[in-house]
Amino acid sequence: MSRWVSITLTVASILVTIAGIATYVIKNRQLGTKFEVSANEAVNYSGDATEADCKLLAGLLKEQGFFDGTKTADVLLSKGAEGIAVSFVLSDGWDDEQIVEEFTIVGEKCAAAFEIKPFKVSLLSTQLNNMKDLPITQRRLQVSPQEQVVFTDSTSLADAKLLAEALKQADYFDNSAPAIVRLSTGAEGTAVSFALQEGKWDDAAVLRGLTTLGEKCAAPFGPQSFKVRLLDTNLNQKKELPITQRRLLASPEEQIVFSSPITLAQAQALAEALKQAGYFDASAPAIVRLSKTDKGHSLGFVVGDGAWEKPNVITELEGVARKVADSVGKPLSIEFLDNEMVVKKTIPLE
Repeated sequence: MSRWVSITLTVASILVTIAGIATYVIKNRQLGTKFEVSANEAVNYSGDATEADCKLLAGLLKEQGFFDGTKTADVLLSKGAEGIAVSFVLSDGWDDEQIVEEFTIVGEKCAAAFEIKPFKVSLLSTQLNNMKDLPITQRRLQVSPQEQVVFTDSTSLADAKLLAEALKQADYFDNSAPAIVRLSTGAEGTAVSFALQEGKWDDAAVLRGLTTLGEKCAAPFGPQSFKVRLLDTNLNQKKELPITQRRLLASPEEQIVFSSPITLAQAQALAEALKQAGYFDASAPAIVRLSKTDKGHSLGFVVGDGAWEKPNVITELEGVARKVADSVGKPLSIEFLDNEMVVKKTIPLE
């Protein structure tokens, strides 16, 4: 799938960028309990922090290249009623914008795993004076070496993982290029944001593609309001796309399109019934729409131009509909749809 994401922030080699990381060894101070990561690296923890917290933090810092076993490095971890603070000792650089940005990103990745709020990063001098606090106001899930979901404090890690999996299934996250997608949830629903190059938010093909992607991402999030927001490279919102239907991927080429009051469970039941009926066999693209009104359920099949006038096609799809009727509900009618999902013919199923 084409990419429109342009933001490529990375902290792949933070110790190379931040050459001033202190080699100061924290000894003989009452800073809590020392958890040795390696012969030269340690997490010193205090308050309500546990050894399990230290292991989690150490693993996250290893993934980001901070703990790599080649230098002396100590990190302080404290946890209490005021949240979590992770402190790094620097010889200088706490006023350097790039260093501050990179430590903020480190904090966002660590905060995602801890799921405790508030979360902050503190930059200390070699005398352990607090030189700068960095409140972490969003969290960052590393999905692959090049792909991330950035999510707000009001959003759970579970929802971020849900979006990441949906983006993988939709082949948007395929680890072929850097990609950052933003997720926010709240009382007004769910919003997924993509940063685009200048003017792409007015490109009809891009809008169609992102609307379809939004429908695929919305499927596991339930019936609440779901939107796709289009941002410029400075993260200013340029356009918002309301997502009014969902797409369940039954296979890479087969989809169930549905909207409220149809639930994800009902769409999944239909997908399974279509597989058992032999209609969904992963051999060719197939889109089926399931809808419900006060008159009953409708099963819509996307067919080729003019196929709705061909008796053999009508007979075949009537047979499929009868096989899956129990999973859908009655009364049931069949809709023949063109490629734009426009109804061309409707036949009640007797």
